[in-house]
Amino acid sequence: AAGGTVVSLCASSEEPIAAAEADLPRNLCPLIKASYGFGLTDTCPYFYFSDFIVGETTCDGKKKMYEYMADFKEVYLMELPNTQKEEALKLWRSEMVRFKEYLEEKFEVEITEEVEERYKVVEHAINDEPAVIHYIAENKPFSIDMQKLKSMI
Repeated sequence: AAGGTVVSLCASSEEPIAAAEADLPRNLCPLIKASYGFGLTDTCPYFYFSDFIVGETTCDGKKKMYEYMADFKEVYLMELPNTQKEEALKLWRSEMVRFKEYLEEKFEVEITEEVEERYKVVEHAINDEPAVIHYIAENKPFSIDMQKLKSMI
């Protein structure tokens, strides 16, 4: 909604784990150590080109990783609830508002409901790519061109 692109960090190899273990406790899971190691060794292009990393508090190991990662990359840490109670929903909503405010300040943009709706359409299309490709392919002439898709972003 702020004009950015969301990508996942690299963690598909065990190669950077040794570098990560120089900082992180050895007993952390390999996924955490690989993610951190790719960032630390500057071998993940997504990490390198990102403006910042959004971290979450889903486990103690990830919290520790993001704490160390903040030494060499900007990290925005979201407090995520670990229950499905009403209080958890309130926390989730407040974290989403806090994140929206962070994005607006960082990128000097205003995220309005209209912008959010446009983003949701594109995000849904990206996440449902096979269905979109099938839909576009069965409609001749194509029902949407790239210029129109780009204007939605």
